[in-house]
Amino acid sequence: MNVTLLGFIYGAVAMGSFIAALFFARFARESGDRLFRSFSLAFLLLGTERVVMIATSNMREVHPALYLLRCVAFLVIIRAVWVKNSVPASAAAARKVVRS
Repeated sequence: MNVTLLGFIYGAVAMGSFIAALFFARFARESGDRLFRSFSLAFLLLGTERVVMIATSNMREVHPALYLLRCVAFLVIIRAVWVKNSVPASAAAARKVVRS
């Protein structure tokens, strides 16, 4: 595939990731939910990974540092879902009442 086209596609993916991070940050601010904050961080990391790929002209996804950055993003998502599902509903409702 043409390097210029690949750079354009990676840029579009990075932009989409940053936009998703902004949406989740807004939802986190409005609801106070840590799940949205974690998703925002994960999409920020995924967007940063694509920007690093473009900036270093390393269009191949074989560099270990890129895998590490992507792995951290997915671990953030997994941990957020795990924490969200492990907290009992009554405790989450009690926390929400205290914040209000």
